[in-house]
Amino acid sequence: MFPALGLVKTPDYLSDLEAATLPCAALTAWAALVEDCPAKPGECVLIEGTGGVSIFALQIAHAMGLRTLITSSSDEKLERARALGADETINYKTNPQWSKNVRDLTDGRGVDHVIEVGGAGTLEQALRSIRIGGRIASIGVLSGIKTDLTLPLLFMQHAHIQGISVGSRDMQINMNRFFSHHQIRPVLDERTFSYPELPQSYQHMISRKHFGKIAISID
Repeated sequence: MFPALGLVKTPDYLSDLEAATLPCAALTAWAALVEDCPAKPGECVLIEGTGGVSIFALQIAHAMGLRTLITSSSDEKLERARALGADETINYKTNPQWSKNVRDLTDGRGVDHVIEVGGAGTLEQALRSIRIGGRIASIGVLSGIKTDLTLPLLFMQHAHIQGISVGSRDMQINMNRFFSHHQIRPVLDERTFSYPELPQSYQHMISRKHFGKIAISID
């Protein structure tokens, strides 16, 4: 038995496996773009990477009418991101100072928002990518948890950094309504794991070969 407040109805058009990806990755992206750091149609958002949170952020941002820039170390993944609505793509492996690319693509202005999933290794580039007064939604620590940040850069950018940690039940309800209206389907990685394969799923995530959300099927 679950209390009613612990449950949310899932969109009818999604499978159970698809719906299972919503409460964590999708809700985190939703909180970053709509609830905690609200973006407006016409604004520009930079999304780091092509994992679960990042691809959900791309789908949400595209449906909101935002201009989207996305980074990856794989040109193949960037092409897939374009197919999902990304306006501009940047390979951070061939462009390690990718904030310069962001500036070039925004006529020197910078983006309004950054979905920051990299952590210590990407935060400085994220700060150099935003416009004056821009917002960074700090979500992940894929490249480390400690950073030697040059504080004047934070001051000069008048940056707003918002920590994001999933979201509330009300946010989930609002997001499900938005997904249903726009018929957004979660992008699952081509490889789905069974519960006994859970250790392998972590290794697959660590390898960074996945695209979208890694899902575990419990049958």
